[in-house]
Amino acid sequence: WGNFSAENDKRCDCPQVVYRLEELADKPISGVNLSRKAVITPLMHSILLNAFQSPKAKLPLLMEATLKSVYEKHFLVYLFDKEAQKAIEAFNLAGRIKEYSGDYLHLNDTSFTGAKSNLFIKQAVEQKIEFDNDGGLIKTVSVNYKNSFPASNCNLEKGGLCLNAPYRDWVRLYVPKGSTLISSNGFETEIKTYEELGKTVFEGFFGDKYPLRPQSSAKIVFKYKLPAEFNRNNSYSLMIQKQPGIEAYDYVVDYNGQKQEFELRTDKEIKF
Repeated sequence: WGNFSAENDKRCDCPQVVYRLEELADKPISGVNLSRKAVITPLMHSILLNAFQSPKAKLPLLMEATLKSVYEKHFLVYLFDKEAQKAIEAFNLAGRIKEYSGDYLHLNDTSFTGAKSNLFIKQAVEQKIEFDNDGGLIKTVSVNYKNSFPASNCNLEKGGLCLNAPYRDWVRLYVPKGSTLISSNGFETEIKTYEELGKTVFEGFFGDKYPLRPQSSAKIVFKYKLPAEFNRNNSYSLMIQKQPGIEAYDYVVDYNGQKQEFELRTDKEIKF
């Protein structure tokens, strides 16, 4: 199958192993490829051998990488044993949407693109919380998507690897139950509102008419009112649950002029 490494590959600005696996699985060939993912078994065997036969000095580094993947939600666990699963969820290792008494937000992007454009997209999120005339809380959530990399040659006849292509996105925003949508921007469909997992969900889509193309950007905006129990007379706290698998978000939270800026790599609680 060849050699794999974590060295940066300039063709995707990603680890060489990522580009090579995509090449094995998705590069066009003549005929039908019935074994496009057959590399997974020997690769896992090789990873395990390298891990367990590594010098003792490297074991702390291996443990550090594992814990980092758990902490940043790149590694999730589901067990068939219900009691064992409860323990997993107690340590936030299952990706479950949390119950929370304060304000809450979970942004979930789902790519409807055959390519792997997510590799090249960086998201920046801003939450702005303001008071209305009645003392209630109005939130404006803006998400900027930026793809700074050139497009791949996605011509099937050329036989190239189509990684970076126009991006189409099904977006769901999980917010406190009872929140009311005021307006939205950047979507090609009417926003749907429903309840799921104890939250109110705002759902939209963009990308058919105006996809996010390589070396361009897109922006979506939700504006909504929080339920009546959230008001200027009460202390304010916010739980942000990061979507598993996303590398990191650039983040700004503005609570009536008070700002916190940070890089979101895991679930985070904020208080003002």
